[in-house]
Amino acid sequence: MSASQSRQDIVDSDGKRTAVLLDIATFKRLIEAEEELEDIRAYDAVKEKVDAELKADESVILEAYKSKK
Repeated sequence: MSASQSRQDIVDSDGKRTAVLLDIATFKRLIEAEEELEDIRAYDAVKEKVDAELKADESVILEAYKSKK
């Protein structure tokens, strides 16, 4: 199904688009894409710091981290 077939635009009396109705499959795909983008942004936010820590040999294995708690 194409994008134009899976959505309906709602317009006001002036013909200006004010809302969109989506079928549930398209809505679910949008939600999944949004969640994936959030994951990518979270990864990007810490990648540089983690790379620097690894390069400086400042990383800790999980077991060592847990034992210090």
